[in-house]
Order: sequence, then structure tokens, then C-alpha cells
Amino acid sequence: MTRLTPRRLQPALLLPTSGLAVALLAAGFAPAAFADDEPADAKPAIEKANVAHIELSGSFPEAPQPEGPFGGLTQTLEKAKDRIEKAAADDRISAVLLRLDGPSVGFTKARSLRDSVKKVRDAGKPVYAYFEDASTPGYLVACAADKVICPESGGVMMVGLRAEVEFYKELFDDFEVQPDMLRVGKFKSAAEPYTRSSMSPEFREELTEVLGDIYDNILSTVAETRGMKTDAVDAAIDSGPHTALGAQAAGLVDVIAYEDQIGDLIKKDLNAKEVRIVEDYLKPKPKKYEGFSGLMELMNDLSGQTSTASSKGPKIAVIYALGPIISGKSVESPFTGAASMGSETMIEAIDTAREDETVKAVVLRVDSPGGSALASDLMWRALVRLKAEKPLIVSMGEVAGSGGYYIAMPGDTIIADPSTITGSIGVVGGKLAFGETFSRFGVTHDVVQFGDNAGTLSLLTPFDESEEAAMRKMLAEIYELFTKKAAEGRGMELDKLKELAGGRIYSGARAKELGLIDELGTLEDAIAMATKAAADKNDDVNEGDELDRLNLPKPVNPFEALLENGFPGMIQMQQEAAGQAAVAAALDALPDPIAGLAERLAALKTLAKERALVVMPFGLSIR
Repeated sequence: MTRLTPRRLQPALLLPTSGLAVALLAAGFAPAAFADDEPADAKPAIEKANVAHIELSGSFPEAPQPEGPFGGLTQTLEKAKDRIEKAAADDRISAVLLRLDGPSVGFTKARSLRDSVKKVRDAGKPVYAYFEDASTPGYLVACAADKVICPESGGVMMVGLRAEVEFYKELFDDFEVQPDMLRVGKFKSAAEPYTRSSMSPEFREELTEVLGDIYDNILSTVAETRGMKTDAVDAAIDSGPHTALGAQAAGLVDVIAYEDQIGDLIKKDLNAKEVRIVEDYLKPKPKKYEGFSGLMELMNDLSGQTSTASSKGPKIAVIYALGPIISGKSVESPFTGAASMGSETMIEAIDTAREDETVKAVVLRVDSPGGSALASDLMWRALVRLKAEKPLIVSMGEVAGSGGYYIAMPGDTIIADPSTITGSIGVVGGKLAFGETFSRFGVTHDVVQFGDNAGTLSLLTPFDESEEAAMRKMLAEIYELFTKKAAEGRGMELDKLKELAGGRIYSGARAKELGLIDELGTLEDAIAMATKAAADKNDDVNEGDELDRLNLPKPVNPFEALLENGFPGMIQMQQEAAGQAAVAAALDALPDPIAGLAERLAALKTLAKERALVVMPFGLSIR
């Protein structure tokens, strides 16, 4: 196979050749024989080349962070992308060096970061990616660069996809816990971890299809970027993991080098007399508060008074709908600090966007496995009201299934990543009965009740015949509401929608084929579409304008929390935070499966307060 050499700094030659060759030239690649016509030392010499050094690490949260002295330091996805893209437009920067330090990202965030890398390359600036070890999502970001660099002791841990689902039935059997779970939809597998020891045939079928779609997307992405055939990428994955030398032989890595050698590599590539690595390019630094004026500035920061005032010009509101859906206000997990979105918090944010006259269009960013059916429906109603007044574009993240799909349905346009897990249009309800568990430890109960179904909510006994019949009727009615609203939102016949429902999950790519979403793309694509929709509807907005953004819900800073809860509430919050930190530290010391089990059981406790759930399977880990 002809080796393809990145060539970003020269204009592509338009030659009468095959369609494949034209496509490769347009993409910035040329066969090695062509590259030899213009050797690197033939480039005009550069006196000094500044290289933007950007480290990518952490989980890149999408939600707005609290403003003030600490929140601004969090490397959100938006800030990371902004740093990369500013390097593309910065005349002082000649190239970009991405150092990937085990970024904890999924496939959707990886694709979004790849888009930012592409903007740098499109600006005619080469991008170098350096890592010591790369997982599959991390490698997907790295291979978007012109050159992939790895030290000889490093490697590529790209070994394919594996979905691991935890089942608790045998654990429950040991403690004589009686799970009594009801579902509507044969593919609605959210209850299976509590009632089975392994996947049902339906669950295995849908999960196999989703993972197959995601895997195919990985193959095509790497093949296109690296100039390889998909069969070669497949073979490289099947033979992984690889050392740096093995990855280079498989076509996954370009250069074997240590980090201190990269400057000389770039110097040679750019034909520069001097190369300067701009460490931590545009990375925010912590504020220093000195003296009395520093104390006053700190107080202002804590109170939010130094926040940039919202502009009075036209803007796009981006509402982040992240985490499991619950009734009430949004809360954080007592284990990891992961957020759940509460209906009250989200409806307030939706109403803020609807009532703000400067907001001309709205993007709803959904990354949620669902949760409470009631909370999902209340949020759906608020979004329907918003859509009646302003364009509403929905952008799906890693997961937007069940309740996550429910709140997406009002969108004028729904955009998802090819690897997004979505669908799961179904309903589940039930409870865990602990009566036998108590008896095992010598605790007995006696009961007095009025009403045939008074034991429906009891955690002592499973449903009796009457209670189960009533619960099934309620869940069936909720399912009818769900499917009816989904069919209306998608402009689809109800019978057709029900064929796609039944709780089945789909990849974003498959969902587009089936009409459950409209387009494939990123959050940035959704914002661009919202801007166009705003221009079409408003005289004071022109197509191509770069509108300001209003990120919602607004994060609460510590001072605001103090005012809302009072000093006793603040003390309680500090105690809870200390407890969370202690539990999180303990979980960090446990193997991932055990820590994950504790986290998911905590989520189950939260969702157990809901009478019906539109939620995806717990314990589904894809890596």
C-alpha cells in the first residue's frame, strides 16, 4: 500500500487523476512519490516558530461551571475546544502540539475535539499529537492530527469494544430480596439487572447491533484519517494492544520519540531556525488575592458580582440536560459528585430562555439515560411551550435514551453523534421487596390496611394480583403517552413509531436511518443550525452572525448557596461535601466493578422514589 504523507502547508495541486487521488489531495495527503518532489528543506525557512502546547486530560464536563476563583480553572469541553480553535486563528502560532494525558472522554466528545483539530489543519497549521498510552477514544482524538507521536515505551490500548452489564439477581437471592419489576416493551431491559442473571435474547440483540454500529464508525474514522483500509484498522485492533513499535508497524503511529525530542521534529518539519513551545497555551491560571483589595475582589468573585454581564444583543441559549432525570431540583451524587437533573431546575432554565427577549433560538444539549417519567413529561411540556415561540434544536451527547429521548422530542431538529445511544422508548416500574430479608434477620412485620392496593408502595412484599394489574395499567397508559408524543414529534404514524419503540436502543447512525433523529453532527453543528433558524425568524439577526451564548442552568456559586440555605445550611453542605469526599476516596480504592455497583445502587435508591421510569439499563459499561 502506498504510504500517505500529511502535507498541510502546501496548496493542493489539481491534476487530472482518479476520483480517489483527488479526494486524497483535497484531504491534504499525497503519495510519498509526490511528497519527494517537494522535500521538507525546500520550504521557505522560518526564523522562529511558536508551537501551541495544549494538554488534554480529565473528563471535559459540558455543563456550565461556577464562576469565581475556582470554577474558571475547570477544563470544560467548550474551553478545551476554544483553546485549540484560537490557535488556528492566532497569527503568532505556527503549529499545535496536543499532549493527550489519558483524557476520560466518550466517542461523542472525541469527535467534537477532532472537529477542533480539523479547524487548525484547515488553517494551514500542522498538528502534532503526543501520548504515552492511548485508549480508543483518546486515539480517535490523536489520529486527527498530522503526526501521531509515541515514546518507545508507550503504546496504543485500542482493543475493540466490550459491553459489560451487571446483574444483581443472585445477590438479591442470597439476601432474599424480591425484585418485582414490570415493563412495557419487549426490549425495555432497564429492569433486567434486578430480575435476571444474564441478558435476555432481546437485550443481547439490541446491544450487539448498537456496539456493531459504533465499532464500524471507529473503523471508518481511523481509516479515513490515517489513509488506511478499514480491514487494516480492524486487523490492528484485533492484534492489539500494541507497543509503540507495534502501533507504528500497524500504521497507527507515525513517529517514535520522547516528548523532549518533539521540538527538534517540528523544527525540521517546518524548516524553522528556532522553535518555541508555548507551554499550556491559553490555559487559565488561578487568581492571586493579595492585601485588602485582594480580599474585596475575592468577596466579589464569591458573590458572582464580577461575572460578565449578559449582553443585550441577540444570543443563542444552550440548555444542558445532563444526568439521570429526577423530580424536584438538580442534585449531585453522594459518591462521585455526578449531577442528576431535576425537573424544577430544568424548567426554570427553559422558562428563562423562553422569556428572555434577547434569546433568538435555543439548543438543548441532552446527555442522559432518562429517569422519572413524570419529571421527563413536565420538562417536555416546558420545551413544547418554548418551541412555540422560538426555534429549538436538540443536540444529543453520549446517551440520550428513554427519558433523554422523551425531552428531545419537541425539537424542530434533532442532531446526534453516530455513536450516540438513543431510543429506548419504553416504560418500566416496580420495587424491591425486603420483607423476607428482614425475616431472615429476625425482624417481622404485622399489617393493618384499608384499600385493596394499599400495599403497592410497600417495600415489604411484592405486588399481589390486584396491585400488579393496577401498576401494569398505569405503565401501559404512560407508554401510550410516550409513543403518541414521539410519533407526533417525529411526524410519524403511531404504528410505525411503535415498531421502533418497545424499549429498543439504537446508535445515532441507526436512529437517523430509521427517522428517530434528523441529522448527524456535533453540538457546534446544532448551534450553527440554531443561528440560521434565528436569522430566518428575526430581522435583527443575519445569517453568518456569531451570536453570544447564554449557558443554562446557571451554576450556583458558594456565596449564593450560603444565601439560599443560611449558615446552618452551609454547615450541613460542608459536612455533606466532606462525607462525599471521604466516600469518593474510599471508592477510588475499590476495583471499578465494585465502585460502579455502589454508584448504581445509589442511583436506584434515588429513582425508586418515582412511580414509573423511562430509563435505560443501569450497569451498561462500554469501553
